[in-house]
Amino acid sequence: MIESKYKWSVKSHHKIAQDEAKKLKLNPLQHQYLSALEFTSEDVKQLFERIEYDPDDMYGMKEIVDRIQTAIDEQVPIMIYGDYDADGVTSTTILYKTLTHLGALVEYVIPNRFEHGYGPNVTLFQELIDSGVELIITVDNGIAGFEAIDYAMSQGIDVIVTDHHEVQDKLPNTPFILHQDHPEGDYGDKHLAGVGVTFKLCCALCPTMKESLLPYVAIGTISDLVPLKHENRTLVKEGLNALNQSMPVAIKALLNKAQYQGDVTETTVGFIIGPRLNAVGRLDDATLAVELLLCEDMSSAIAIAEEVERFNVDRKNIVQSIAEDAIQRAKVVDQPIIILSEEGWHEGVLGIVASRVVESVNKPVIMLNYDSEKKHYKGSGRSIEGINLFELMMNVRPHLKSFGGHSMACGVTIEASNYDEVVQLIEDRAKQLEIQDVKPELTYHGEVETHHLTNKNIDELNAFAPFGIGFEKPKFALRHVSMNSIKAIGTDQKHLKLQTTDGLDIIAFNLGNYTNWLTTHDDVDIIGEVDINEWNNIKKPQLMLKDLKVDHLQVIDERSQANFEPVKARHVALVGDSYDVKYESTDLDGIEVLYLMELPQSIDQFKSLVESFKGHRIVLKYHAQADVYYRGLPTKEECKSLFIALKQIKQVNIVEHGVSLSEHLSMNPFKVKDILNMFFEVNFVTIEQDVVTLNSNIEGKTDLFNTTVYESLRSQYDIERHFILSSSQEIKLMIENLMRK
Repeated sequence: MIESKYKWSVKSHHKIAQDEAKKLKLNPLQHQYLSALEFTSEDVKQLFERIEYDPDDMYGMKEIVDRIQTAIDEQVPIMIYGDYDADGVTSTTILYKTLTHLGALVEYVIPNRFEHGYGPNVTLFQELIDSGVELIITVDNGIAGFEAIDYAMSQGIDVIVTDHHEVQDKLPNTPFILHQDHPEGDYGDKHLAGVGVTFKLCCALCPTMKESLLPYVAIGTISDLVPLKHENRTLVKEGLNALNQSMPVAIKALLNKAQYQGDVTETTVGFIIGPRLNAVGRLDDATLAVELLLCEDMSSAIAIAEEVERFNVDRKNIVQSIAEDAIQRAKVVDQPIIILSEEGWHEGVLGIVASRVVESVNKPVIMLNYDSEKKHYKGSGRSIEGINLFELMMNVRPHLKSFGGHSMACGVTIEASNYDEVVQLIEDRAKQLEIQDVKPELTYHGEVETHHLTNKNIDELNAFAPFGIGFEKPKFALRHVSMNSIKAIGTDQKHLKLQTTDGLDIIAFNLGNYTNWLTTHDDVDIIGEVDINEWNNIKKPQLMLKDLKVDHLQVIDERSQANFEPVKARHVALVGDSYDVKYESTDLDGIEVLYLMELPQSIDQFKSLVESFKGHRIVLKYHAQADVYYRGLPTKEECKSLFIALKQIKQVNIVEHGVSLSEHLSMNPFKVKDILNMFFEVNFVTIEQDVVTLNSNIEGKTDLFNTTVYESLRSQYDIERHFILSSSQEIKLMIENLMRK
């Protein structure tokens, strides 16, 4: 048995009727996927329609556009106040491009994560106002920037807030708030990213700029993990098309340094472009990322992209270092929410690390760095499905120095003086939510057969792209799959490649160790994402594995693998006369894996062990020769021949003449020895100092095949036949039969 890493959950049991699917020309993969998303027939028809709402539909748009236009006309200094993640820097970029195109006197500033924190900062606002700025426009932040906005407004400086983060229990004290979910508004899409809100403002200010801004909108929207439905879907789809048709030099340079070639997809943005833009703000001043995106000269763009790439490499190393420590610490914390803190942890990567820890422990996690100079703890939190971290933290909001975020993530600062009290309050609140310590959930979109996975079907399914939050990349389950090939791949053998008996290739990253547990006899259930692999101009379906399980008992055959150093481990037992667990033992409670290090003495002895084993894997590790089996059990004819020979010679030194005696009888020397031991047991012979002498007073008939010697030989013969000469599948069937009995 191999347990799944995740709790498997099919997304929906809704089903588009078969006749409707036929009318809509849906192949089996498309049918399963759209059914799982609870699409109706009408939804399917609208899937490829453009959804675009009028910017003026957003509450407060007209007043904000008028205010900005007045500032442009009067040539007063405008400051764009951005944010340091990919959503923030793309928002800053598109608004700066739009305002400069309109002739505005405009600059931008990105608050430093470590000096200014997230969102409007009083000190930085004061510096901007002192420098002569007369209008501040926030992008991707500001909805919770009460103190700084109050300060600016008190100085006679208007602040325009454009943001998409969750609205808290009050709004900032400014009449200029652009938010897709404004309490007094009714905009068509409530899930725009920060760059989406900014884009609507740019379109209202200058409609002719729209097409040129779409690539940046796609990058920011994908990077911020907002649902790819409704208008977001249109923005991303058209933005990716624009990226591939007319790629900005900055993105070309970034991909060049990442050594990426090919079309830009949502995956390219999510795993290559977005993380690199984020890396700058995580470790230093994100202004560099905006400089790159605004760059229109390739040589300059390449130079900046080199710096961005260095930040990305540093970010990976720092994350790895902190994550290793944090995961070990989290595993021993007995709380429904994990709160970890340490002086010297890099604040900029704590969100990434928190996500890694969540994956490991499946609980909400808050990671905090202690700043001994500022006397506060600051960091990020990440949650699990079903636990709204924003609501949980809002319950302790009065005790926090600062806080913001949404249901799955947050940023928080806690004064050192009340850190212990706040941690206790958070833990107490989490206990009330009854957070279960269970496997994380893996949602899939239905079951398919391997013969459904054709190039044509997969291509048609991929036509539904872009995929993302709320419109996830399709994942399907394959049930009862058998393999004809199982191997580790990659330079360090870290990855796994399987091939099913009907030829489907399955790739699993970082699961190379499964070659130790999977066998070609296993009945495997699999969840994965379908794809097409192209190599040497040959296209072939493949499945990118997300999880697998084997529900039956496994017998792993490692009889040919020598040099095994037995190591005691939890839930593992090493069995044999030379080890702690004997074959007679029946106390195997809690043992999941048995290593058979030595052969049992009999089938009955092995049966008693199997009957007490409730685990899921037996590993054959013994190394033995099938001596008795190959020489065979003694027969009546062989016993008679040896007895007649002894009657003729009366006495023989078995060491000196045993080989010649065996040759004379055409009998294996060891079999001769077996029969002599049988004779000795029934007093047919005496054996002293290797000399065998036939007794003269043998009386009556004696059953040689009822001797303990013969019974031992027969038992050994059966053991060798079952455990040495049988295949692993035959041994597995024997074990299953013993368990059933």
